[in-house]
Amino acid sequence: MTVVFRTGGTVLTYESKTPLKVGQVVSVPVGRKTVSGVVMREVKRPAFPTKPISKILTAQPLPPHLLKAAEFLHEYYASPLPTVWQTILPKGLK
Repeated sequence: MTVVFRTGGTVLTYESKTPLKVGQVVSVPVGRKTVSGVVMREVKRPAFPTKPISKILTAQPLPPHLLKAAEFLHEYYASPLPTVWQTILPKGLK
């Protein structure tokens, strides 16, 4: 089980049969849309059903300093994490 931040939303839990690293950019289903997200951490299987990650968009994870910078900006400026990631990630990740 993987916790994924998704653009335009909050942190959600998705499943993946492929081992993922923190910082990998993935594509996840949300309602009828598919959006980009960032793997935030691995978690134990929750008691509720989860959806699978649609696609792995980056083979290499984002660098740790970029993950730390995003967390700092989120906390220091009290900015929603989705807004921070939308600013940091390149446009057009699909």
